[in-house]
Amino acid sequence: MIKITYKKNVLLVSLLIFCSNLILYSLNNRAGRQEISQRVFLGTMKSWVRSEAFLDGVYTFNIESITKNIKHLIEFNDENNSMSAICIAINLKSFSNEDAVSHTYCSKGYTLYLLTTKHRGSIISEKENLTIGMLNLGSASWYITESDNIPFYLRSELYWYYVFIITFIETLLFFIIMKKKHQDGTNSKTEIAESQESDIFKKLEEEVCCYQLKMININKIIERNKRVFAINKNVLYASYDHPYTNILYTNGKFERLRCTLAELEKSFPLDFIRLNRSTIVNTEIIKDYSTLTTDTKADRYNLSLNLKNNNSLLEVGKKFEKSLLERLYSGK
Repeated sequence: MIKITYKKNVLLVSLLIFCSNLILYSLNNRAGRQEISQRVFLGTMKSWVRSEAFLDGVYTFNIESITKNIKHLIEFNDENNSMSAICIAINLKSFSNEDAVSHTYCSKGYTLYLLTTKHRGSIISEKENLTIGMLNLGSASWYITESDNIPFYLRSELYWYYVFIITFIETLLFFIIMKKKHQDGTNSKTEIAESQESDIFKKLEEEVCCYQLKMININKIIERNKRVFAINKNVLYASYDHPYTNILYTNGKFERLRCTLAELEKSFPLDFIRLNRSTIVNTEIIKDYSTLTTDTKADRYNLSLNLKNNNSLLEVGKKFEKSLLERLYSGK
């Protein structure tokens, strides 16, 4: 499934990259746009110098009008066609041959000499003789070439076969990145699994160690008392009277063991809480078999047992009041 997904991803991304590069090629086809702009300019010049308006200006020797139109044409080209630089040269003589002028107009930053020498290989030029009837009144010449002011992102030529090369390289890079990402993800999952497994083993090891310690403590108590005994969920409370611990069960029976309260707490899985320094109670059942009372004279709490054969009071030490009330009687 992973391999199929990779193939699909690579195929889709390759197609996307190819289309993007194809669009880029179309937008960046400098040679094509340059050729179009040159054709437009050449066609415009031919039409203009053959127009009646221009020939009227030539016939009447209206240099001011012709100059104005040429300047407008060059300004329009400079503003709207940054890829081309142009020059227009006019040689005119009056109908009576008494006056003659020669003017050259170029794109900003250019002269006819600069245009024809620097761009000799790529310049395109045309010339039109200005003839009215049988009378030759001069000529108009125009030159166009690639501008030096082309934006940097349009200067490089992108050939069609570059599209396939770039697409292949980009797809290869994408595949490498995806594969690396997948490997990193797999390694990460493996590390997480190993970490979780390690945590489980540590927890088991701790539990086993804790169980072993409890068994050691229980064996010590058994050896000390030379008999077995039952410490279960029916234990109500335990009180210590050196060197013995007296354990009371819910059925009213007592068990007397030679051990400390601390050993009892650490060795058996019962939830004990201290009433005072010498008494602990089983929090799971003590509320069902006792009543919390207040001794106003002594300003303290007592637990009054509610057993058939045992109605004794268990004193709650000042030091342990807060924890007892929070654990057992916070809802009262």
